[in-house]
Amino acid sequence: MLQLEVPVSARILMMSGCGVLGIMMFFNCYRFLNLSAERRWIKTGWETLIWSTQEVQKKRMNQYVEVMMEYGEQEKIPWIQKWDQYFVQSQIKKKLPFLNSQLYGLLLISAAAGGFLILIMIIQKSGGKAAWTLLWPGAVLFAGSYGLKVLRLRKLNQTERELLPFLNLVDNFSRSEQDLFRILERTGRYLKEPLRSAVIACSRQAVMTGNRYDAVWELIYQIQHPKFQEIIRNLEICSRNEANYSEVLRDMRQSLQHYIAARREEKEISKEGRIQTAFILLMGVVMMGMLTAMTRISMRDILKYAPGRIIVLCWCMVLLFMIWNTCLKDQERSGG
Repeated sequence: MLQLEVPVSARILMMSGCGVLGIMMFFNCYRFLNLSAERRWIKTGWETLIWSTQEVQKKRMNQYVEVMMEYGEQEKIPWIQKWDQYFVQSQIKKKLPFLNSQLYGLLLISAAAGGFLILIMIIQKSGGKAAWTLLWPGAVLFAGSYGLKVLRLRKLNQTERELLPFLNLVDNFSRSEQDLFRILERTGRYLKEPLRSAVIACSRQAVMTGNRYDAVWELIYQIQHPKFQEIIRNLEICSRNEANYSEVLRDMRQSLQHYIAARREEKEISKEGRIQTAFILLMGVVMMGMLTAMTRISMRDILKYAPGRIIVLCWCMVLLFMIWNTCLKDQERSGG
């Protein structure tokens, strides 16, 4: 049977043509999705989905703020409201403005379910074990939620570094200005994110709507650092009662300095705990390797018998407990 050999230059030309075609298809799809809502029902449905999920999240936020205003900070809140808080604190919305907490959760669940079904079909065709596909949904959901917590913790640390400059700036501007929101607007210009945009938005919301109390609680919801919330509440009380800012700021500065010193000590303890955990894990791996070398028994041989499985299971349980305990302590220190 006659076979034609395609020259290398022709192959390169064909690959280049496919690449150009792919780029053209991408831009055409982009233009298709960005046509007017009247002509494309896809965009209409997408915008409706975003709007409806944002409204539901906003209602939950208002309920949470109302509870805080009436009863104060709650130790235990529903998990869905905590998910909203984590999403807000992570500041993902600044990078992806269309995203909200509900849509983010929906995308995670869709990715977990879609990937699970695709893996099932692939494994069934290849004749592999379908049990391994159960790891995919758990991995996707864990990565999505853990990534949210990591971003939240990063923003909390950034907020913490700006607390002392925030107090100093408020103290400076309060000597020439008595209106709290004018002070916040001037202060926000010299701050870094995430405080900068939140503080400026609070002052502008108070000026535009005239509802100063709601603007303060919106700021408290956006920046859920316990010490920052305490500072804002005290400033709002001073503004309402026309009290002297300087005396209150002096007390808050001392309290903040003690808080920062305690946080540094906690971080050192947490760092030492991580080092000890890593050292124990390393020693466990070394001991397992030494045992394998001396007895000429591999890990596969150990897992063949019940005593070996029990030993490995106990070692894994201790490992998971140490990791869980370390993560739990970090979460408690971060106010989560």
